[in-house]
Amino acid sequence: MDYDQKKLCLVEGLEDFASGNFQSKDYTDLTIRCQDKEFYVHKLVVCLFSAFFAKACKPDSPFKVSLEINAESTGSAYIAASQEARTGIIELHEDDPADVKLLLDSFYSSWYGEHQHWAGKVYPDLPLFEASRLCDARLYAIAEKYQAPCAKLHAADIFRRELDNKHGYMTVSASGFVKLAKRVFESTPDSDRVFRNLVFRYANRHLAALMSWSHFQTEMEKVDGFFSGLARFQTFYVLKTRMCPTCGKPQKNRWEDNKIYRGGDMH
Repeated sequence: MDYDQKKLCLVEGLEDFASGNFQSKDYTDLTIRCQDKEFYVHKLVVCLFSAFFAKACKPDSPFKVSLEINAESTGSAYIAASQEARTGIIELHEDDPADVKLLLDSFYSSWYGEHQHWAGKVYPDLPLFEASRLCDARLYAIAEKYQAPCAKLHAADIFRRELDNKHGYMTVSASGFVKLAKRVFESTPDSDRVFRNLVFRYANRHLAALMSWSHFQTEMEKVDGFFSGLARFQTFYVLKTRMCPTCGKPQKNRWEDNKIYRGGDMH
């Protein structure tokens, strides 16, 4: 067996393990308890992707660890005293088990975002696409909390890619957008603009269609900072134009992931 085959077997093995919803104890060395659920995982995997779990599992860390939230910070988790680290059990009392599973799935599965059929179990009353985008937002929030930057970037990239549509039609209904925007604004701090700006970009592109829903404005006024933030987004990222040096037509700036791109396909 050559190197590439071994690497493929490892990736497939991790994904196969994750497909069992982390209920197999075989070869695992860490238990994550969340309300009435237990997830059996590998320190090698979770510590590689999360600074919180890495600190918790260090042999020279304090005897006890837990999750506390610094009210003055952005909401990241840090080590404190509650659960003995050396027992191999970490308790996450405050989190929804569905969110913890989202985080673990992102650690173990390279196909996260491509086969999110389980999102329908989290939001059984929503279309699968809208349920999946809500799960992207939930993953982003819990990845921020547990200091997992790769999972954050992955969630944002999937969210952006799936919301974008080169043909210009809406991928999320007006009512679905309201649920999505509320989730994003409730789970991210004002200082974290990545997901919020993606929401603003979608709203700007489809504002007329969104506003045609009679309850849209009323519902979005309940989301603190949405309309003021949308106005800022339009001012600084959308309404700026420049002349194309080739054809002389006005060319819009293209914003993506907190940056401005100027592409030739945005006349």
